Amino acid sequence: MQDFYSHSNWIELGMREPNRDLAMGRRLGSTANKDTRTCKSCNGSDEDCIRNNLIVDQYLTTGYFSYTYPIQTPPGKCHHGYTCDFPGENSEYCEGISKDSMYSPHRHLHYTAASVAYSATTKVLNELRASTNTYTFGKFLGLTNSFSLVFVIDVSNRLQPLVGMIRTVTSQLVDSVQNISNKPSNYILSPFNGSHWGPIRVVTKINEFFDLIESLNETKLQ
Repeated sequence: MQDFYSHSNWIELGMREPNRDLAMGRRLGSTANKDTRTCKSCNGSDEDCIRNNLIVDQYLTTGYFSYTYPIQTPPGKCHHGYTCDFPGENSEYCEGISKDSMYSPHRHLHYTAASVAYSATTKVLNELRASTNTYTFGKFLGLTNSFSLVFVIDVSNRLQPLVGMIRTVTSQLVDSVQNISNKPSNYILSPFNGSHWGPIRVVTKINEFFDLIESLNETKLQ
Protein backbone atom coordinates (compact mmCIF):
# COMPACT_ATOMS: atom_id res chain seq x y z
CA MET A 1 0.00 0.00 0.00
CA GLN A 2 2.81 2.42 0.85
CA ASP A 3 4.36 1.80 -2.57
CA PHE A 4 1.33 3.35 -4.26
CA TYR A 5 2.27 6.78 -2.94
CA SER A 6 5.98 6.54 -3.71
CA HIS A 7 5.71 4.77 -7.08
CA SER A 8 2.66 6.38 -8.70
CA ASN A 9 2.06 10.03 -9.57
CA TRP A 10 -0.68 10.45 -6.93
CA ILE A 11 1.47 12.99 -5.08
CA GLU A 12 2.51 14.81 -8.27
CA LEU A 13 -1.19 15.24 -9.09
CA GLY A 14 -1.40 17.43 -5.99
CA MET A 15 -3.08 14.86 -3.77
CA ARG A 16 -2.23 15.19 -0.08
CA GLU A 17 -4.79 12.76 1.33
CA PRO A 18 -4.89 8.95 0.99
CA ASN A 19 -6.69 7.45 -1.98
CA ARG A 20 -10.03 6.37 -0.48
CA ASP A 21 -10.38 3.50 -2.97
CA LEU A 22 -7.01 1.91 -2.24
CA ALA A 23 -7.25 -1.40 -0.33
CA MET A 24 -11.03 -1.34 -0.79
CA GLY A 25 -11.16 -3.46 -3.93
CA ARG A 26 -12.33 -0.53 -6.04
CA ARG A 27 -10.91 1.19 -9.11
CA LEU A 28 -8.31 3.73 -8.00
CA GLY A 29 -9.52 6.47 -10.31
CA SER A 30 -8.82 7.61 -13.86
CA THR A 31 -5.70 5.86 -15.13
CA ALA A 32 -3.62 6.50 -18.21
CA ASN A 33 -4.20 3.92 -20.92
CA LYS A 34 -1.42 2.22 -22.85
CA ASP A 35 -1.43 4.87 -25.59
CA THR A 36 -1.31 7.91 -23.30
CA ARG A 37 2.08 9.59 -23.05
CA THR A 38 2.87 10.08 -19.38
CA CYS A 39 6.51 11.22 -19.15
CA LYS A 40 8.92 13.18 -21.28
CA SER A 41 12.43 11.89 -21.82
CA CYS A 42 15.20 13.57 -19.82
CA ASN A 43 18.94 13.40 -19.62
CA GLY A 44 19.71 11.55 -16.40
CA SER A 45 21.86 14.41 -15.15
CA ASP A 46 19.20 17.10 -15.77
CA GLU A 47 17.59 17.33 -12.34
CA ASP A 48 15.21 20.14 -13.29
CA CYS A 49 13.86 18.15 -16.25
CA ILE A 50 13.40 15.03 -14.12
CA ARG A 51 11.59 16.96 -11.38
CA ASN A 52 9.08 17.99 -14.04
CA ASN A 53 9.13 14.94 -16.30
CA LEU A 54 5.44 14.05 -15.91
CA ILE A 55 3.22 15.31 -18.71
CA VAL A 56 -0.12 14.00 -17.42
CA ASP A 57 -2.08 16.08 -14.94
CA GLN A 58 -5.36 14.19 -14.72
CA TYR A 59 -4.53 10.49 -14.98
CA LEU A 60 -2.87 8.10 -12.58
CA THR A 61 0.26 6.37 -13.83
CA THR A 62 3.35 4.65 -12.51
CA GLY A 63 6.86 3.88 -13.74
CA TYR A 64 8.27 0.84 -15.50
CA PHE A 65 10.62 -1.09 -13.23
CA SER A 66 13.28 -3.72 -13.86
CA TYR A 67 16.15 -5.23 -11.88
CA THR A 68 18.41 -4.82 -14.90
CA TYR A 69 19.44 -1.70 -16.78
CA PRO A 70 18.60 -0.34 -19.30
CA ILE A 71 14.84 -0.71 -18.89
CA GLN A 72 12.78 -1.41 -21.98
CA THR A 73 10.24 1.34 -21.40
CA PRO A 74 7.68 2.06 -24.14
CA PRO A 75 8.09 5.50 -25.73
CA GLY A 76 6.36 8.22 -23.76
CA LYS A 77 5.99 6.15 -20.60
CA CYS A 78 7.61 6.80 -17.21
CA HIS A 79 10.57 5.04 -15.68
CA HIS A 80 10.49 3.95 -12.05
CA GLY A 81 14.04 5.20 -11.47
CA TYR A 82 16.88 3.99 -9.30
CA THR A 83 19.07 5.31 -6.51
CA CYS A 84 21.01 8.18 -8.02
CA ASP A 85 23.08 11.29 -7.38
CA PHE A 86 22.72 14.74 -8.95
CA PRO A 87 25.29 15.04 -10.43
CA GLY A 88 27.13 11.75 -10.09
CA GLU A 89 28.61 8.74 -11.77
CA ASN A 90 25.24 6.96 -11.78
CA SER A 91 23.16 9.88 -13.04
CA GLU A 92 21.86 7.72 -15.89
CA TYR A 93 19.73 5.91 -13.28
CA CYS A 94 18.00 9.11 -12.18
CA GLU A 95 15.29 9.29 -14.82
CA GLY A 96 12.00 8.23 -13.23
CA ILE A 97 9.24 9.18 -10.78
CA SER A 98 10.08 7.10 -7.71
CA LYS A 99 9.94 8.84 -4.33
CA ASP A 100 11.24 5.92 -2.25
CA SER A 101 14.12 7.81 -0.64
CA MET A 102 16.16 10.99 -0.68
CA TYR A 103 18.22 9.40 -3.47
CA SER A 104 15.25 8.77 -5.77
CA PRO A 105 14.45 10.75 -8.94
CA HIS A 106 11.54 12.62 -7.31
CA ARG A 107 13.31 12.94 -3.98
CA HIS A 108 11.83 16.40 -3.49
CA LEU A 109 8.47 14.70 -2.80
CA HIS A 110 9.80 11.85 -0.65
CA TYR A 111 8.61 13.22 2.70
CA THR A 112 5.24 14.20 1.27
CA ALA A 113 4.70 10.69 -0.11
CA ALA A 114 5.84 9.15 3.17
CA SER A 115 3.43 11.33 5.15
CA VAL A 116 0.43 10.41 2.99
CA ALA A 117 1.44 6.72 3.09
CA TYR A 118 1.60 6.93 6.89
CA SER A 119 -1.88 8.45 7.03
CA ALA A 120 -3.22 5.77 4.69
CA THR A 121 -1.71 2.96 6.77
CA THR A 122 -3.09 4.45 9.99
CA LYS A 123 -6.54 4.76 8.43
CA VAL A 124 -6.62 1.13 7.28
CA LEU A 125 -5.37 -0.19 10.63
CA ASN A 126 -7.89 1.89 12.56
CA GLU A 127 -10.71 0.61 10.36
CA LEU A 128 -9.51 -2.95 10.82
CA ARG A 129 -9.34 -2.51 14.58
CA ALA A 130 -12.85 -1.06 14.66
CA SER A 131 -14.16 -4.10 12.79
CA THR A 132 -12.87 -6.59 15.36
CA ASN A 133 -11.80 -6.69 19.01
CA THR A 134 -8.56 -5.58 20.61
CA TYR A 135 -7.35 -9.13 21.26
CA THR A 136 -7.81 -10.28 17.66
CA PHE A 137 -6.29 -7.08 16.32
CA GLY A 138 -3.29 -7.56 18.60
CA LYS A 139 -2.80 -11.11 17.33
CA PHE A 140 -2.94 -9.81 13.75
CA LEU A 141 -0.05 -7.46 14.57
CA GLY A 142 1.82 -10.17 16.43
CA LEU A 143 1.27 -8.41 19.74
CA THR A 144 0.42 -10.15 22.98
CA ASN A 145 0.25 -9.24 26.63
CA SER A 146 1.49 -12.68 27.67
CA PHE A 147 5.06 -13.76 28.31
CA SER A 148 7.43 -16.68 27.88
CA LEU A 149 8.66 -18.72 30.83
CA VAL A 150 12.29 -19.57 30.13
CA PHE A 151 14.61 -21.99 31.93
CA VAL A 152 18.33 -22.16 31.17
CA ILE A 153 19.67 -25.23 32.97
CA ASP A 154 23.18 -26.58 33.35
CA VAL A 155 23.13 -30.32 32.57
CA SER A 156 26.87 -30.92 32.86
CA ASN A 157 28.19 -33.94 34.78
CA ARG A 158 28.85 -32.01 37.97
CA LEU A 159 25.14 -31.21 38.27
CA GLN A 160 23.81 -34.66 37.41
CA PRO A 161 23.32 -35.49 41.12
CA LEU A 162 21.06 -32.43 41.37
CA VAL A 163 18.86 -33.20 38.36
CA GLY A 164 16.09 -34.55 40.59
CA MET A 165 16.01 -31.35 42.62
CA ILE A 166 16.10 -29.25 39.45
CA ARG A 167 13.08 -31.12 38.12
CA THR A 168 11.17 -30.51 41.35
CA VAL A 169 11.97 -26.80 41.62
CA THR A 170 11.29 -26.16 37.93
CA SER A 171 7.94 -27.95 38.09
CA GLN A 172 6.96 -25.94 41.16
CA LEU A 173 7.78 -22.68 39.38
CA VAL A 174 5.70 -23.69 36.37
CA ASP A 175 2.80 -24.68 38.63
CA SER A 176 2.99 -21.35 40.45
CA VAL A 177 2.10 -19.34 37.33
CA GLN A 178 -0.90 -21.43 36.34
CA ASN A 179 -3.28 -19.56 38.61
CA ILE A 180 -2.44 -16.05 37.43
CA SER A 181 -4.63 -14.32 34.84
CA ASN A 182 -1.74 -13.64 32.47
CA LYS A 183 -0.30 -17.10 31.92
CA PRO A 184 2.82 -17.77 29.84
CA SER A 185 2.14 -18.12 26.13
CA ASN A 186 4.92 -20.68 25.83
CA TYR A 187 7.61 -22.49 27.80
CA ILE A 188 11.24 -22.53 26.75
CA LEU A 189 13.95 -24.89 27.94
CA SER A 190 17.57 -24.24 27.02
CA PRO A 191 20.06 -26.78 28.43
CA PHE A 192 23.78 -26.16 28.32
CA ASN A 193 26.90 -28.14 29.10
CA GLY A 194 30.09 -26.12 29.32
CA SER A 195 30.48 -24.45 25.93
CA HIS A 196 27.65 -26.41 24.31
CA TRP A 197 24.11 -25.02 24.22
CA GLY A 198 20.83 -26.54 23.20
CA PRO A 199 18.85 -27.77 21.67
CA ILE A 200 16.39 -25.05 22.65
CA ARG A 201 12.90 -26.48 23.05
CA VAL A 202 9.78 -24.31 22.80
CA VAL A 203 6.36 -25.73 23.68
CA THR A 204 2.98 -24.17 24.36
CA LYS A 205 1.37 -26.86 26.52
CA ILE A 206 2.33 -27.33 30.14
CA ASN A 207 2.28 -31.14 29.97
CA GLU A 208 4.75 -31.01 27.06
CA PHE A 209 7.03 -28.85 29.17
CA PHE A 210 6.80 -31.28 32.09
CA ASP A 211 7.82 -34.05 29.69
CA LEU A 212 10.92 -32.03 28.79
CA ILE A 213 11.74 -31.55 32.45
CA GLU A 214 11.33 -35.26 33.13
CA SER A 215 13.83 -36.02 30.36
CA LEU A 216 16.28 -33.51 31.79
CA ASN A 217 19.60 -35.22 31.44
CA GLU A 218 22.59 -34.78 29.22
CA THR A 219 21.90 -37.82 27.04
CA LYS A 220 18.30 -37.12 26.08
CA LEU A 221 18.46 -33.36 25.64
CA GLN A 222 21.48 -33.30 23.33
